[in-house]
Amino acid sequence: MLILFLSMIDSPEGKGLFEAYYYEYRRLMLKIAYDELHDYQLAEDAVIEAFAKIAKVFEKQIERIKKQNNKTKLTASDIICPQMKRFSVVVTKNTCIDMNRKRNSRPEELCDDALDFSHAIDNSSENINPEIEYFNNYSVNEIKSAIKELNDTLKETMYLYVVEQLDRNEIAALLDISYDSVKKRIQRAQIELKKRLNN
Repeated sequence: MLILFLSMIDSPEGKGLFEAYYYEYRRLMLKIAYDELHDYQLAEDAVIEAFAKIAKVFEKQIERIKKQNNKTKLTASDIICPQMKRFSVVVTKNTCIDMNRKRNSRPEELCDDALDFSHAIDNSSENINPEIEYFNNYSVNEIKSAIKELNDTLKETMYLYVVEQLDRNEIAALLDISYDSVKKRIQRAQIELKKRLNN
């Protein structure tokens, strides 16, 4: 399967880094998927789907990490980091939720499973998505604190949008929801963040 994912990445650097990323996080993602789905074959399918989603945005992640670390070239150790680990967890859990929705089996239990973004948000870079104008008036710590207070659905979307700096189309692809759903989640989160930041 790795060859399929590598074919989705254009640059030789990206292919090498994705291979290291794949071997580092595959077991973790499989464990998460199995814990969520309780079926090894479904867990394997979920991990394949999650890696395919990640491969589509992997080169953007590389560029973000380069910018964050002021590097022109990355090594595998730059990709094996807490932020990418959290990114893997988010994509894997969402893929499992989607699979369960499609099977109409236990979606409520999975949706109630809280994702703790505190670590990822606390350890994210000082860069905040420049598209969100009102963030300019607040410190990074105030923004991170406000994001942590959002409900899990909005928190997850804002984590991908603000911390991972993915665009709406990429978030829609990763979460397997429509562009309009992502747009509405971001709008609702922005309203909630404004309320929290203004208090």
